[in-house]
Amino acid sequence: MKKITALFVALLMISIVFAGCTTTSTTEATTTEATTQATTETPKDYTVDEILDAIKEAYGESYLPNMEIDETMLTDTFGIDMSKVEDVAAEMPMIGFHPDRVIVIKAVSGEGEAIEEELNAAKETLINESLQYPANLAKVNATKVIRHGDYVCFLLVGAPDDVSETEEDAAKFAEDEVSKAVDAVNALFE
Repeated sequence: MKKITALFVALLMISIVFAGCTTTSTTEATTTEATTQATTETPKDYTVDEILDAIKEAYGESYLPNMEIDETMLTDTFGIDMSKVEDVAAEMPMIGFHPDRVIVIKAVSGEGEAIEEELNAAKETLINESLQYPANLAKVNATKVIRHGDYVCFLLVGAPDDVSETEEDAAKFAEDEVSKAVDAVNALFE
């Protein structure tokens, strides 16, 4: 009887050892696989021109900006500290009546939030000064500043509104138009 009990205990111990090895191997394989997936998935990285192209594509013929905004205007008008900017693509229409402005900035690493604050301040200034062209008020009020990490976009863009009859209609039209740019940028970073 002692031999049978000893044999049973020995078999039980061997089972436990093999079960432990199998569990450890499976856990190690799962951990290794998860680590490999995490290291191969890198954050999405785009050039500012690729982001600008996605915005332009969202509007097609209705995209009005056709002139580059230079660094001086970015600094003087928008209050951008260019030492925080790694790369920028910025455009506005040549025709002065249209308020459209599209600015895509890749900030220096870690400076995205600071650039976002500067562009939000520029947005508020623009809204406060837009009373000089009441026809543009809805479009200017619909301006969006969005950020994905160190990529920041200032989006005052959309087709001209030739159909709205009320201020509410104009506001909705402008919101719908700017959302095309917001959606185009967000789609890149999903």
